[in-house]
Formats: sequence, C-alpha cells, structure tokens
Amino acid sequence: MIHFQDIKNLNRATSILILSILLLLIKGLVYIFIGVIYPLGIGLLLLLPLLYGYLKAGKKLQKAVKYWSVLVICYGLIRILLNVFIYADDSGVPSGAYYQFTVWYGLKSISYVILGVYLFIQRKEISFQQKLSDIN
Repeated sequence: MIHFQDIKNLNRATSILILSILLLLIKGLVYIFIGVIYPLGIGLLLLLPLLYGYLKAGKKLQKAVKYWSVLVICYGLIRILLNVFIYADDSGVPSGAYYQFTVWYGLKSISYVILGVYLFIQRKEISFQQKLSDIN
C-alpha cells in the first residue's frame, strides 16, 4: 500500500513526472466518457517506455523520462500552434471547436511546455525509492 509519507518524500522532479502522467490519464478518461477510447489507448502506449525505464531503473529511467519530456513539450507546442491557427484563420472551424480554444486552453498549452522543459532539465533527479514489488 502506498502511504502518504512515501508520496511526501518524493522530490519535486518525480512529483512533476507523476503529475504529467496523471494529466494524460485524466484527459484520456474524459474522452472515454464522451465515447472516444483512442486518446487513452495512445496515451497508454506512450507510457510503455516509462514503465520499462522504471522497471529497469538506472540509465533506462533517465532515457525514458527524456523521451516523455520531449513528448510533453511537443504536445504543448502542437496545442499552442492549433490555438494560433484558430485565431489567425477561423474560417471553416465549427463553432463548437472554435469556442474550445479559450485563454484557459492557451494557458494549459503553455503549462505543458513548461512542464516538459522542467522534466527534461531535471530528468537526472527523478528516482523512485521503491519498486512495484515492494508496495503491498
């Protein structure tokens, strides 16, 4: 069982990594509620290298976190580009999609880029003290 003390002892970089994973899983679950399973499936596929890096530990974990941080940066940049394209040329965009590109959307996109850059810089600081088999 995971105890609150174990979560409290995680360093900042590890907490940010867990946050980025949770954000992806929450987004996938939101799409499941509207009947689309693809985002969660793709997200889980993208998480496989992180799981492999975690199980192998050491240098593999750092490479997996580097991979993950680049994916998070790319995701944020694509969201920013979509936001710019929608505001630059809104012809042909359905009104339902147009109103989803709000200031909040832009701020979330920028936060993904910042999150990914932070993970990329701090990837060597990420470590997990316990293995999955140690957690009861």
